[in-house]
Amino acid sequence: MRQDLESEKGYIIFYGHIAYKDIFGKEHWTNFCTGSGKAIEHGTFDILRKCIQYNDVDHD
Repeated sequence: MRQDLESEKGYIIFYGHIAYKDIFGKEHWTNFCTGSGKAIEHGTFDILRKCIQYNDVDHD
């Protein structure tokens, strides 16, 4: 896997969802996504398109 990440063959995507209550008891959420790997660094932007669209927060 490391060899693929260091070459232009591979990449890794990290994503998550965090739900929490603020100090007033109001619920909030955050979606996050990021990626790493030579394939991404060298312009394979399509890989990250959905990842970027996933990044979001509630607007309260």
